[in-house]
Amino acid sequence: MDIRFDELKETLKSQERKLDVISNNLSNINSTGFKRELVFIELLRDKDKDLVSMKIVPDFREGPLEKTDNPLDFAISGRGLFAVIKSDGEERYTRNGHFKVDEEGFLVTPTGEKVLGKSGPINVSIDGLKPGKVEVSPFGRIYVDSEYIDDFKIVDFEDYSVLRKDREGFYYAGNRSGLREVEEPHIIQGTLEASNVNPVDEMIEMITLHRHFESTQKAIKALDEQLRKTVNDVGKYKTA
Repeated sequence: MDIRFDELKETLKSQERKLDVISNNLSNINSTGFKRELVFIELLRDKDKDLVSMKIVPDFREGPLEKTDNPLDFAISGRGLFAVIKSDGEERYTRNGHFKVDEEGFLVTPTGEKVLGKSGPINVSIDGLKPGKVEVSPFGRIYVDSEYIDDFKIVDFEDYSVLRKDREGFYYAGNRSGLREVEEPHIIQGTLEASNVNPVDEMIEMITLHRHFESTQKAIKALDEQLRKTVNDVGKYKTA
């Protein structure tokens, strides 16, 4: 009975975590380039005990492409992620191509991370300060005032399940397993990729999860009452 009780508690914890993930998906319906997360829960048998295993992986199906006509907005059609570098030198990856130019002329994310080209951080200024006219070919070749300067560094992974998110929402892979550069990406200038979250699917998943959650709670309550009754009965026998 103790083993069964522990299993139910672990199941309840995993259901709570899955609910958190679904809620986060729904809260990012309007987040550019956001990829919904999927939760996989499975029972693993270890000797005489079932263990609950949970894995959270990103769903990298492409979201809708929305035209903005902003020359510093970019979307990747198909596989791949933009590479950026954080202030601590760590490389990160994103599908959010909403960029701007900082005071030094570098192309950066809204939170200030420099966007990487194949030769390093991309500078689109004419004189180190004033940005020129930025044009990008469908294969990611960057021109400033018609002069070629670099190519976007677009990376991809054989298995997206190796990716994790940091606090700012950028992706990283600890062991860089399966990392490769995309030689001929499809870049669309003046366009952004919207979130791939489908609110209807998420709400259906949430309703189903709530039902499972309630069933698990009832099972725990029934076991708890049965255990309490057993303890009371043992006490009566001892008294007798």
